[in-house]
Amino acid sequence: MEDKGTQPPEPAAAAAISSVLANDDLLREILLRLGLPTTLVRAALVSTRWLRLASDPAFLRRFRARHPPRLLGFYHTARARFQDEVPAFVPLPQPPELAAALRGARLRLAPGSSGSGPDAPVILSCRNGRVLAAEFPPDGPRVSIISPMHPARHPPALPLVYELPRQPGQILHASCMLLFPDVGSDDPSYTFVEFLRKDQEMLAKAVSVRAEISDLNSVRESATIEIQESWERSIRRDVLVNGNLYLLGGKGHVLGLNLASMRLFLFRLPDGVQQLHRMGNIELLRAGDSGLYLIHLKGFQIHVWFRASDSDIGGGNWELVDNICLGESFGQFAEPNWESGDALVALHRVEDNAEVFLRVDRVIFHIHIMNRTVNKVFEMSPEAYRYFDIFPFMMLWPPTFPQLRNDHDQDQTNGFKLRNEATRPSSPPPAASAASSVLADDDLLREILLRLAFPTTLVRAALVSSRWLRLASDSSFLRRFRARNPPRLLGFYHTARRDEQPAFVPLPQPPELAPVLRRLGGFALGGADVSAVVFDCRNGRLLRAEFPPPPDELRFGVVSPLLPPARQPPDLPPNLHSQLHQVPNDARVLRPGWMLLPEEEEDDGGDDLSYTLVVLIRRGRGLFARAVLVRGESDDQIRTSDSIELPNHYWPNKKMNRGLLFHGSLYMLGREHVLGLNLASMSLFLIKLPDGVEQLEHMGNLELLRDGDSGLYLAHLKGFQIHVWHRATDGGGNGGDWEMVDTMSLHQSFGQVARPDWESGDPSLGDALVSLRRVEDNAELFLTIDRVIFHIHIASRTANKVFEMAPKEDIGFEIFPFMMIWPPTFPALNYDDDDDQ
Repeated sequence: MEDKGTQPPEPAAAAAISSVLANDDLLREILLRLGLPTTLVRAALVSTRWLRLASDPAFLRRFRARHPPRLLGFYHTARARFQDEVPAFVPLPQPPELAAALRGARLRLAPGSSGSGPDAPVILSCRNGRVLAAEFPPDGPRVSIISPMHPARHPPALPLVYELPRQPGQILHASCMLLFPDVGSDDPSYTFVEFLRKDQEMLAKAVSVRAEISDLNSVRESATIEIQESWERSIRRDVLVNGNLYLLGGKGHVLGLNLASMRLFLFRLPDGVQQLHRMGNIELLRAGDSGLYLIHLKGFQIHVWFRASDSDIGGGNWELVDNICLGESFGQFAEPNWESGDALVALHRVEDNAEVFLRVDRVIFHIHIMNRTVNKVFEMSPEAYRYFDIFPFMMLWPPTFPQLRNDHDQDQTNGFKLRNEATRPSSPPPAASAASSVLADDDLLREILLRLAFPTTLVRAALVSSRWLRLASDSSFLRRFRARNPPRLLGFYHTARRDEQPAFVPLPQPPELAPVLRRLGGFALGGADVSAVVFDCRNGRLLRAEFPPPPDELRFGVVSPLLPPARQPPDLPPNLHSQLHQVPNDARVLRPGWMLLPEEEEDDGGDDLSYTLVVLIRRGRGLFARAVLVRGESDDQIRTSDSIELPNHYWPNKKMNRGLLFHGSLYMLGREHVLGLNLASMSLFLIKLPDGVEQLEHMGNLELLRDGDSGLYLAHLKGFQIHVWHRATDGGGNGGDWEMVDTMSLHQSFGQVARPDWESGDPSLGDALVSLRRVEDNAELFLTIDRVIFHIHIASRTANKVFEMAPKEDIGFEIFPFMMIWPPTFPALNYDDDDDQ
């Protein structure tokens, strides 16, 4: 009997699949989310149409921006005389999709791998999946450009150029052998560049080296440039960005060479940054197409500087955009002597990506700057300590696709032939069968669904069949989906006066969310004769009070603008409303008086019909909390915490800040402490803020953030910088100390919308009123500067202007961020029918 899981889908399901895959725009978005170039090439084998879409240069630029080429590992040598040792390859952990590609590669560079000779090959350069290797046989040295991922290719032998003609008095400062990054694997040439110095002048020479070249008549030469300071002789400290070659070596400058015009230029390093003699404390990285990053290692912190760069003169000023504290990331790998200054610490760039290798004594770590991951990848032997050298090896870009034959335009697999005969299928299946073979595999289908990006798209995909619905609604899959695609901020409600109805301001969204925004636009709080007040807003739900004219009673509770009327949560019963606010004469409920806490999303997100309300009550120097879980049932009970004595000058006195819910505890900011409430035990606790950090009254300079499950983050606005602190916590106040893990400079993000009075330094002293407002529990913030509101995403460092208040609104203006509901609502699955239909 055939395996039912591999049978073609039923006609209805096949039609639904076809309706998705037949749309070029939708298919591009699916292909864009495949993640790996190898998977993209496999997908291109489905049909000529899939191949055309996948190999289109514009699409490939988008794919590379979303999925930069991966670091596969590195070659290393450890001997003083390179020819004495075969370069060894150290693979890095890779996803299963790359296992087959790596198994077919020839990564070991044995003697004779680039020709024939008695000595081991010497690696001269390694870039974009290609290795420039030299060998020294008796008949003379030669160079080959080896592609380990394509072992069947036999590269031509090239002459070894290691010196260019010089004038008397010219001294070699640095030389580079360049493999250009975006030319693919078929380019049989390299470029040799020399920087020569004579007295206080520097010049550059370059030549392109190809097979059959026997003279150096094509050498190009720059004009000289004056060099005032001493320069270290540089070995492989170059970075190539948009046709410019940048070279470190000066104590206070970077030397640049535009390879098209052979024009030299200089620009200064940031103030206070200096290259240390033979220490590897700074590295240049490519920041996409926008400029340069400078990585400065100082102690156990990495400072990241950014400089915009044009094609010739190097760009504007340096700006500090990030600080990465390595202490937390190293964890158990750290040794006691690493922070004392006794350890040898050095950086090594990974090609042009935002990655570095960090050497600490004999241990090599791989650090990804953007996501702040640190992984131990190698430990040298004691004898390799002195001469150890690293050559990072990347995935080849662009990928090699089958060759498309233009004499067939129909959507069929036999309309093209493959360039690589080893991968030619013996009998190409029809396009529908090929698509079915991909979509019939549960693991592959999960990966495709995981990349749909929006809950609404996921729900639509789940309608294809009962099998798709089971996979999409599985709780473990939903946790992965939420981690990859956090619920989006749809916009915000705002009020400016007590007599004004709350208004909704939508934020720009992709077309897939247009129906969601239309539903929000059609929802209104209150009415012509009914005024409304919003107290809190979380997870697509609003805590509101509506005041209809007599004799109708006050309606207090939660509404969900994105849900139909039949699925709205229950209002708070009037008796519980009065009991929550019933306090002794010498006590007061802190404004606004309520906090809405949806059921926590540890597993499946709870349900959308129940919620918890919390009020804080202050009595002298004591404070206690009341909470009630509202389910619309008669047994809803109010729970009360014990009182906690507050420190001197503790806020709140009259008003409470909106709390952060994390692992069953609610956290609220005071002046110098965080007040915590464990909702299970109804116990209160205090956490001291970092030294030197305190909340300014009426200023909104602090916010608590949640980003994943690693603990609490504190965003501290100081001038035009946001400092991010981290503290591990167990949900009951226990945990480690605060540690600064990031600094975000806002200057670059604001750009031309900034005004001169915004940079006054301390927000409590300057002309501009600056304040923060957290966006639910995500690493996002609203930043208000005078009457202008910006949406800031901490991780991606983006700042977008979203609203400007009217002149009379800036005093009483309040923001309530509105998020997409999580988890999404799926159709009910009929378990009596197991067929895939």
